[in-house]
Parts: sequence; structure tokens; C-alpha cells
Amino acid sequence: MKRVVILCVWLFSVVAGHAQLSLDECRRLARENYPEIRQYDLVHQTEQYNLSNAARAWIPQLAFSAQATWQTDAPNFPKELTGMLAQQGLEIPGLRKDQYKVALELNQTIWDGGKSVADKRIARAEAAEQKTMTDVDLYELEGRVDDLYFGILLLDERIAQTNLTLNLLRSNLEKVRALQRNGVAMQSDADVLEAELLSVGQQLIQFESSCDSYRRMLGIFIGQKVGDRKLQHPSAVQPLSGESARPELAMFAAKIDRLTAQEKMVKSSSMP
Repeated sequence: MKRVVILCVWLFSVVAGHAQLSLDECRRLARENYPEIRQYDLVHQTEQYNLSNAARAWIPQLAFSAQATWQTDAPNFPKELTGMLAQQGLEIPGLRKDQYKVALELNQTIWDGGKSVADKRIARAEAAEQKTMTDVDLYELEGRVDDLYFGILLLDERIAQTNLTLNLLRSNLEKVRALQRNGVAMQSDADVLEAELLSVGQQLIQFESSCDSYRRMLGIFIGQKVGDRKLQHPSAVQPLSGESARPELAMFAAKIDRLTAQEKMVKSSSMP
């Protein structure tokens, strides 16, 4: 019996935990669901490819080439000269119409004026810039998730307060009608409460509609259906992505590094 109770408590805690959403979990789900997160792997692969190409500049390059040509005519010695040489026992043939050439070349870079080093710097700087640009996009994404999350919390509180106001107005309306039946209150008093009740009811419909739209939009961002799941009130909001500095500053610094690397590349291209 005790095991059954423990199992039921555990299942209830799991279901209750699954039914709730926290701000950190919404941020994590949004990052995982956002296509831009895949950009990190592509940037890393591109960086490694560019660094590998820059390192190949110092590898000896062996080139083999072959060429075959055939000409309709080729220069030859005059017949008078070949005849005279033939009488003396000498035979000098002219060029053949078909010619063949085979070449084997070995190239080794001894000094490139710093070009390979500049290529590596540019590859790293471009990769860092692209990563920071992705960080900026994800930072903005998390900002939108935060706006939706706290917007839902705010609307939930307004809906709760509006329901309390409606209950209070209904209670007052019943009291006024009771007084009206006893001839103590007037019809205008009941009309004022009914008008106020109608106005607050319309506000409740607007709040519920806005909250439903916010929940659907949050579900699109995190890739899960939010529905009526309860959102936890965060005790303390951590900075986005765990960083206190704005990622735009890192992006500007990465752009400066890339421009500096390109400047060094220009200088190395003017070297012998």
C-alpha cells in the first residue's frame, strides 16, 4: 500500500512539473527550436575548412602535365640544302607534324610574405563575426520570448482581478435588486451596475483573447503547445543567455578584428 501511495505521489509530481513552464525552459526550447542555432555548426565547419586551405600553402605542390599537338604543316629545310647534305651522307629531317610534351613540376613555398598567416587570421575573424551575429539573433529571440512570457503572466493576473471584480459587481447587483424589491433602491442604481458589469465583462473577453494569442505565439517560438499550462513566476530573472553584456558589442569587436585581419592581408599581398 505504501508503495502505491509513493508511486501516485511521484506520478502526480511528474505530471504537475510537466504542466508548468519556467522562463529558463522557454528560453532553452526557443533556442533549440530556432533554425539559427544550426548556424553555429556551419560556421565551425567553414572555419576549419578555411584554416585547412591556409595551411596547405606550405605543402609541396607536385604538378604533372602532358600535351600532344598535331599541325597541318611544319617548317623544314629547303630541298636544295637537304639534297646537298644527302650527297655528303648527311640527312637532317625537319620538324614532325605531331609533337608531344610531358612536364613534371615541384613547387615549394619558401616565403609568402605573411599571406598564409593573414588567411588564418581572416578565417578566424570571419568565423567569430558570424558567431556573434548569430548570438545577436538569439538574444533578440530570447527577448521576444521574455516579452511573451511576462505578457502572459500579466494577462493572467488581469484576468484573475477582472473575475474578482465581476463577482463583486454581481454580488452588489443582487443586493441592489433585493433593495429594489423592498422599495429602498431605484432602477437607475441597478442599471449602473449592469452597465459596469457589461463593461468589465467585455474587458475580460479582451484579456482572455490576448492571453490566448500570446500563448499560441509562445508555443510557436518554443515548438510546443502551451495551451493552459501554468507559467511559473521567476524569483529572479537572469540576464539573457547568461551574459550581462549585450552581444552587439561583441559583434562590433568581431567586425573590427575582421577589418584588421583584412588590412594585414592587403599588406602581405604587396610583399615580394
